[in-house]
This record gives sequence, structure tokens and C-alpha cells, in this order.
Amino acid sequence: MSNTKMSLRIVEENVDPSSKRGIRAVLSDGFEEKQKLIYPLESGENEAFFEDLKKLRHEFLPRIEGYVDQGGRKLALTAPAEGQLLTEARETISDKNAVEIAKDLADTMDAIHEEGFAFRNLAAKDILINENGLVLPPPAWPATEENVLLDFGSVGGICYELLTGLDYKPGTVITEDTIPAQVPYGARLAIVNATSRDSSLNYDNARDMIRAFDSKKRRGAPSAPVRRPQPSERRTEASSSGLAFEERRKEPTRFGGFDEEPARAPRREAASRFADREEEPARVPKREAAPRFEEPEEEPVRRRSPGREEEKSGGGFGKTAIILLLGLIVIVGVVLAAVLIHGAGKNGKADAGYDSLVAGAYRDIADEKYEDARASAKEAREEDADRLTSYYVEALSYYKEGDYEKTVSFIESEIMKKKFDLVDGEDELPQNIYYILGCSYYGTGDYENAYKKLANAEEHGYDKEKTANLMLLAAIGLENGNAVAEVMEKEAMGDAGKAYTEAVKEETDGNYNAAALKYYEAAGLLEGEAADYCVLKTVDAYVKAADYDAAINASDNSLKAGISKELAAKLWEKKAVAEKDKAKSVGSDPALFETAIKSFETVIELGGNEASANYFMGECYLYLRNEEAGKAALTKAYESDDEAFSARAKALMEANGLLEPTGTDA
Repeated sequence: MSNTKMSLRIVEENVDPSSKRGIRAVLSDGFEEKQKLIYPLESGENEAFFEDLKKLRHEFLPRIEGYVDQGGRKLALTAPAEGQLLTEARETISDKNAVEIAKDLADTMDAIHEEGFAFRNLAAKDILINENGLVLPPPAWPATEENVLLDFGSVGGICYELLTGLDYKPGTVITEDTIPAQVPYGARLAIVNATSRDSSLNYDNARDMIRAFDSKKRRGAPSAPVRRPQPSERRTEASSSGLAFEERRKEPTRFGGFDEEPARAPRREAASRFADREEEPARVPKREAAPRFEEPEEEPVRRRSPGREEEKSGGGFGKTAIILLLGLIVIVGVVLAAVLIHGAGKNGKADAGYDSLVAGAYRDIADEKYEDARASAKEAREEDADRLTSYYVEALSYYKEGDYEKTVSFIESEIMKKKFDLVDGEDELPQNIYYILGCSYYGTGDYENAYKKLANAEEHGYDKEKTANLMLLAAIGLENGNAVAEVMEKEAMGDAGKAYTEAVKEETDGNYNAAALKYYEAAGLLEGEAADYCVLKTVDAYVKAADYDAAINASDNSLKAGISKELAAKLWEKKAVAEKDKAKSVGSDPALFETAIKSFETVIELGGNEASANYFMGECYLYLRNEEAGKAALTKAYESDDEAFSARAKALMEANGLLEPTGTDA
């Protein structure tokens, strides 16, 4: 037997002490180093138990090579495993696959329990995922009745994390009203029952839990929780697609219809958290000046909605329809020929020349020949100065070129100050003009006029969803909460609008936790800046509820790599304020104040509001009785250009004797 002394060195930094996942380490015999994973084992069972655990085999379990006792703690030693933490990968997992993962975990629990082992309080942060499936930590607890119920509760909690993006602490009860509405009924049922304090609702086998996941809500069926099926009932077999996880399908953007969308933070991408700013700085998406407008293919004409028979047939044509269509084409051809040959404009000039020039201008815009398009538009105006189309085409050329200031100037001076008698085919031009004017104002940063002109476009019949979504961005740019609420009440905002409107009502009634859940639901249904705004409203609501842990967690959950630097700074600020307020609420906890100070420093590093960050840092330092650091931070806030925080810093320094009072009589 070799007497070589082995040494084990942990090489992973920032290890979460509450996690069961494997920690990267190096095992060395003095000559050779081998990469390993070590798993802390907490159960304190006897040696026979751990020898049996070493023999346990399952496709999702690492093979235990041996044990190491370090600092009075038993560590299981395994080969290294590749993969991404499930908490990070959850952003790319579709709802369907999230449920399939939960079913596979339930089956795994059954298999492990039959061997006499249990995980006890397993969480998503303990699990790796790779192309071959899952990598779970060793199940180092005996399969007692309590631990079995806890394991299936963990399955429910992990499914909740994957479907909502919210962190779940094992043992926490999840109630029906805390699950977003978009979560499938079967998953809601399984999650609520599995995490309930009522053990008669909990699951002790995979069959019953998978049956719940496969449930479909029937008309009149009660909401979860309901009692689980009896063991005598047959299991509904799950159609599992295994662990070949697909990317979440990208939904069509709610801000569609533009050639380029407004700058927005990418949502729901797999990424590590924003934890260490020095190592992983915020990545700022390239900002486009404004959304682009979806102009008509040529001259806009009002399109007829499909009739009931057309909808039923899916647009197919029968023999009669084909004959009618051919006849219509012939008629239209004859009419157009007559117009081109005999038609004359108001000034006695042929409309054919005007129409040809306008059509050429549209083609030039499509080919990005904007100067040529404007030349054709001006020539068309020489043919007929009273028709709107040529003016519209010129405005469109400036807009498509990205010259938003020129677009605004031209429309306001050359179109809005004139009166036009619209001819056939020009009915929709006013709404289009208002729309590109609103988009252009948005592009110049004039959110107030953008909001007004987009409202005009909506009044004139422009697409309600497109106008509402861009009006929402303008309202957010204005930081006008009333305007945001007004837009979100519009029918065009769909389920996101309903959730937001309910959140506003709950907040008005003082039900801040309920409001936070609804704001978060709205965020999940939106994208980009609109979703970011709702996330910030979620955190604000938790702070108002004095639920500081929830505010901190909501901020952490949203701090993902790839979000805009601006949003990151705002989230860090809200997190820091929650940390500060929590410190005050629990009796001036020094450690929490130190944490808040570090968070405020991150705000400054990210280019956030320095005046507010310095003010709050100064406040924290004063609670820590560090007057020198407090005065330094407050002085920066006092000397800033932010009048509000300058005044607050001055008052706080005077109250603490750090600044001589001013304005007193000699």
C-alpha cells in the first residue's frame, strides 16, 4: 500500500456555503494533480451508510470515488463534471421543458428513495445541466418519510424556479396567488401541493406528482390545491422529451413593425449574475436612435378584413372565386388604363406622371437612394402641388435615412401647416404621417411630443398595438407614472396591461406585496425597456411593503449579464436602498450597512446617480459612527448638481455637526 500523502486544494472562489453542488478542487500526491469535484455531506450518518452511498448508481448522479474528512466535515470526491448551473440555464428553458425536467426529477426521486437515500432540500442552485442531462449532488440523507416528502417538495420548488425565474428556498410554501397566471394549470397544481404544509397534499411518489403535472383544468374545476390522487388510481404516462432542451421560442416582439427597434435590454438569456463587477462588467447594447416605421408597400390603402368564410377556408380559393378574381383583375386593368390615358389632375396635367414619380420614389427608398426619392417627390409636387402623397414620400425618405430632426422639421413645416384634399388611396396617409412623426420625436428624445403624436396616430386609425407600445416607451422616457398607467389600461396592451393595471390598484390600496407580484407578472409579459420598468416597479413595491429580502432578491434575479448598464445601475441602487432600510429595521446591523455601502459603490461604478449614492453612503457611514467617511460622502452629494440630494446632504451634515449652519444671525 502506498504511503504517498494526498492533499486536496479547493480552487473555486465565491463558494455558496448553502449549496450542495460540487466544488472544483485539485487532488495532488506531490507529483501529479487531478481535477476533482467535492460535495459537502451534512447528514452525519454512519460509515456503513456512506459505503452504500458510494455504490449507488444513477444517470444523474456523480460516481463517488471516495471521501475526505476536512475540518470535521465529510466531503465526497468525484470526477469533474461539465455544465451550467440550473439557476443560470433556466432563462433558456421553455415552459414545456421545465415541466419535463420536473417530471424527470420526480422519477429520479423515486429511484433514489427505493435505494434508501434522499437529497433533503434540493434546490436549482445545487444542480448542473449539460447536453447529457442533469448532474445532481449525492443524496446523502436516509429516505425517511419526512425526507421523501421534502424531496418531492424540492421538485415543486425547482419547477417553480424554472417557470417563473424567481429563486425558491427549500421548505417555503408556494400558494396559488404567488404563481404568475401564465404557468400551466398542471404545474401550478403540482407546485402548490408539493410545497404545502398539509402533508395530505404532498407527494410521496413520482406517479402521483407526474399525474398532477399532466392535469388539464376542466370547466368548473377547483383551483389548486386539491388532494392528490389515491395510490389505486392509474398513472397517466408522461410523454417526456428527455433532456434535449430547446431554446425558449422567441415571441414576436410587441414593438414590431419597425425596421429597427428601440434600444432595449435583452431578456431571458442564459448568463451568470452580475455579482462581481470587476470580472464581469455590464455589457451595454448598442442604442439605436429610434424605432423605424413600417411604411406601406406603396401608396397606403385601407385593407378589408377577411370575411367569415375566408377565415374558415384559410384564404383558399374555389373555382368560382378564381373566376371572380380573374374578372376583377381584368376590370381593374381596364380602369387603370382609362385613368392613365384619359385622367387629368386639377391643373390639367396627367395623373400618370405624378403616380409614376411617386412610385419611383418608393422604389428609391426601398433601394436606400434617398436623395433620388426626394428629387422624384419634388418633381411630383410640380405636377400636382395639392396632393399629399409626394409630401409623405419625402418625409418618409428622411425618416428611413435616420434623420429624425429633419423628419420632424419637414412634417411640421411642410405638411402640418397645409391643408390637403385627400384623393382615393390617401385615406391612411394622415395616420402614417402622425406615426412617423411620433417615432421621429422619440428618436430625438422629445418624449412628450412623441407621446402626443402617437396618440394622434392612434386616433386617426393607426395600428393600436404599435402606437400603444411606443407610447409606453415615451411615457417611461418621461418618467410619468400616470401616463404609463394610462397606456397600460389600453386593450391593445393585452395581458401585460391587465396585470399592470391590477398592480396599480393593489398599490393604491396599500397591498404592496400583491402589487409587486402583479408588476413582476407584467414584466414577464413585456420586453426591453417596458419590462425593465416593471421590474423596477416590482422592487419599489417590495420596499414600500418593508419586505426588504424580497426587494433584494428581485433585484438580484434581474441583475443578469447583458442587461443595459443604465438598468444595472438602477437595480443596484434599489437593492442598496433595500439593504440600508433592512439594516435600520433590524437594529442598525453593521454588516448590512457595510453591504449597502458596497452596493452604492457599485452604483457609482456603473455610472448611476452619484448624488443619491453618496448621500445614502454617507447615511450608512453615520449609522456605523464613521463620521469621517460619512462627511466625505455627504460632501460629494452636497457639492453635486442634484438640488434635491444636495439639500438633503446639507441638512444631514448640519444635523450631525459636520457642517456649520448657514443663514444664522451674527
